[in-house]
Amino acid sequence: MTVLAVDYGLSKIGFACSNASASMALPMGTLQTHGWSVDRQAEQTLEKAIDKRASVIVVGLPLHLDGNKSAQTTKTELFITKLSALADQKKTGIEIKTFDERLTSKQADRLLQEVCRNRKERDRRSDETSAYLILDTYLNQLRLM
Repeated sequence: MTVLAVDYGLSKIGFACSNASASMALPMGTLQTHGWSVDRQAEQTLEKAIDKRASVIVVGLPLHLDGNKSAQTTKTELFITKLSALADQKKTGIEIKTFDERLTSKQADRLLQEVCRNRKERDRRSDETSAYLILDTYLNQLRLM
């Protein structure tokens, strides 16, 4: 089972993908989507999942620390709705799941500060690193079940 993780943002979407046995997470880059419609973002995300032969897409859900929704949560939920509808319409069989991503951006920043001295490099890799952390945590929870 291959899993694609998504760190959704309005202008960038970070990706990470598991290997076929879902035992390892790998960062897979960032898609620059500034000015794109949510429909186009969903289409490109689904294409990436199909290309990677993913059977599951896990989208990070940004919540406040207290668990309440933020403005970004609502935007992400719209993206998830569009992505799910498109996957159903195209009969891909890909399951769309959400995953609590609280603190992944902060974890990604700390991790990148350790390995990247250049601020531009950290900014460039931030979204894919967040997606990697979402996926790694998701896969670890699957192993515990």
